[in-house]
Amino acid sequence: DQFRLMADLARKYVRDTVRTTVEQNVVYRWVSEADIPELYQALEAAGLGAPGASSIVDVTACPGTDTCKLGIASSRGLAAELRTQLAEKSASLD
Repeated sequence: DQFRLMADLARKYVRDTVRTTVEQNVVYRWVSEADIPELYQALEAAGLGAPGASSIVDVTACPGTDTCKLGIASSRGLAAELRTQLAEKSASLD
């Protein structure tokens, strides 16, 4: 559902132009300044509007034991906890 929404938003706001980053983020380039609030609201409503890209709270993890035969830990669970802890610490520094 989130992927379909992202594609719909790309069609609506950036003429189908979406890029991915090495940090596993998605970039919508050339969004009109007037469209930014509406685009952000749509992403946030889908659970995709969390701030912190390219910051300490932007934790990337492999699937680990959830789907990988070579995994030795539940990397996604650890990443989620790291994200939570780092976000709390980061907020207290602001």
